[in-house]
Amino acid sequence: MCVAEKEFKIAGVNDCVARGFQRAGFQEYDTGEQASWMVQLTDEPATGGAPATPAPGTNSQ
Repeated sequence: MCVAEKEFKIAGVNDCVARGFQRAGFQEYDTGEQASWMVQLTDEPATGGAPATPAPGTNSQ
């Protein structure tokens, strides 16, 4: 996906750098049927190698 430092509107995901944007990867998490959920972001990778699990009853939408 293409991103930029400030507010931006970018059409398409190809040739990000050539068009003056940064390229970034994103991770998708399936929250199933949860009405609310939370994801905690940290600077360091989680230990144990397992992806974060949404905590029921918390909200980050």
